[in-house]
Amino acid sequence: MDDVDLTRRASGLVVVRLRRGAALPGGRLAGESDRTAHLCPVPHCERASDSLTALCGLVILPVRADLLPALTGMPCPACLVRATCGAVG
Repeated sequence: MDDVDLTRRASGLVVVRLRRGAALPGGRLAGESDRTAHLCPVPHCERASDSLTALCGLVILPVRADLLPALTGMPCPACLVRATCGAVG
């Protein structure tokens, strides 16, 4: 994932999707059903090389995710609920 692109999102959110084979918190590897589009607040630093935290609470390492140009594919239901309920920030 290109760290510089993260600082250029005017909406305050970026859309990221885990790469196939990325390690999940339980140690399992991400398969197709795990590759939902997550909404993540843009970090307040210049580079987001450590991690991103999706609105659903999933911690995502940028090197194990793809930055999407828009909310495409299967969205994460929990991220959508939190985004529409104003729980951003």
